[in-house]
Amino acid sequence: HIEDEEQHLLRDKREKDFNARKELQLVLLVMVFFLATLALFMVRKVKFDISNFRKSEAELKYNAILLKNMSDAVVSTDNNFRIKSWNKRAEEMYGFTEAEVIDKLAPAVFKVEMAQEDVAQFEKKISEAEVWQGELIHHRKTGELLPVHISISPLYNEKNSRTGTVAVIRDITIEKRAEEQMKMFNERLQ
Repeated sequence: HIEDEEQHLLRDKREKDFNARKELQLVLLVMVFFLATLALFMVRKVKFDISNFRKSEAELKYNAILLKNMSDAVVSTDNNFRIKSWNKRAEEMYGFTEAEVIDKLAPAVFKVEMAQEDVAQFEKKISEAEVWQGELIHHRKTGELLPVHISISPLYNEKNSRTGTVAVIRDITIEKRAEEQMKMFNERLQ
């Protein structure tokens, strides 16, 4: 009778051990399934992030090529009018390399032909305006006068805070010479 009880207890213990192993296997299976699902999600997210990164990188390269190949000078400044970018055409027009002008004050580089108080008013006007366009006389690195048509627009960050300006500058030397020749021609006719 004691043997039967021992066998019965042994059988119960084996059954409990077997059930515990089955429960442990089930828990492990659920955990493996969860981890596999999580890993799959993360792989998809990483693939998505990588493809977005590659797309953004391609857009940046494209925009850099556009900027480099523009026929007009493109110059950006911060809110204090310190130059932050200077394209290849600006180098050709003014004679300064990008390295020479980065972080320099734009009015000091361009040496705009106007009185100092007019420069302050001009900077204030640009700071407050959405877009400013007009003709100015700048100086090349050599000191030579450079008549330009300039369009200045504000730059904003993703929080819609103004971070500076971007100027598109066209050399109008040829147009000004033609105007002068036309004026002289008309004066001769009178």
